[in-house]
Amino acid sequence: MTANVSLSSTLRQFIAAMPKAEIHVHLEGSISPTTLLELAQRHDRLDVLPSTDPNALHTWYEFVDFPRFMRIYLTISDLLRTPDDFALIVERHGAAMAAQNIRYSELTFTPFTHTDYQDKGLTIDDLLDGLEAGRKAAHQASGVEMRWVFDIARNTSFGDDGRYDPHPAERTLEYALRGREFGVIGLGLGGFEVGAPPEPFAHAFADAKTAGLFSVPHAGETVGPSSVWGAIDALQADRIGHGVRAIEDPALLVALRDRQIP
Repeated sequence: MTANVSLSSTLRQFIAAMPKAEIHVHLEGSISPTTLLELAQRHDRLDVLPSTDPNALHTWYEFVDFPRFMRIYLTISDLLRTPDDFALIVERHGAAMAAQNIRYSELTFTPFTHTDYQDKGLTIDDLLDGLEAGRKAAHQASGVEMRWVFDIARNTSFGDDGRYDPHPAERTLEYALRGREFGVIGLGLGGFEVGAPPEPFAHAFADAKTAGLFSVPHAGETVGPSSVWGAIDALQADRIGHGVRAIEDPALLVALRDRQIP
């Protein structure tokens, strides 16, 4: 059965005019096809894209499964190669916020991908310079406010043998602490949950909480309630990204309610 939801023009106008906050958006995932083409042209890398037609890229963006999503995400990330590139996408996101009257946004960003996982010669200072330049430009243009959640890519933390490597988490925490003066407010955990449970990351999140950062892990997206339990117990989560599989465990729903974890 398909629901047919039709909003009146008056209600649409009301929603559009309402001041809003956005608390779960990934910076790298916010790049429009038009901006992606601009980045590819800038770096003479149009060949890595399946098409130069923005409409075809819209179709390419459509979610099919998580492994495909990650391949597309990494292709997009690899086109971000200078501080100016990061400033551009932040400024463009600010313009998109203003167009929807989104006044405040907490954006997830995965610095380790750009400094370590992909060989682009970028440093954390390059990233922070670009993010801050874009954030200031967006605020000056429309008054929008942005803050950052620096995200650990959980899949980079486990080898083929399943052993946990603490380096990506420790590096991301180091970056987050460096970025506090530039609007970093939280430590996140993202990526494919299968084979990458939350518990091994407890050391990084404990240090982040001690330093005053919020704990904002993804959980219950592609794995069931056990992942959400791990996020709230081991990672001291202040907020869960996704968490939809929590519905499968009534005791977990009670715990989330009682601890007031959204």
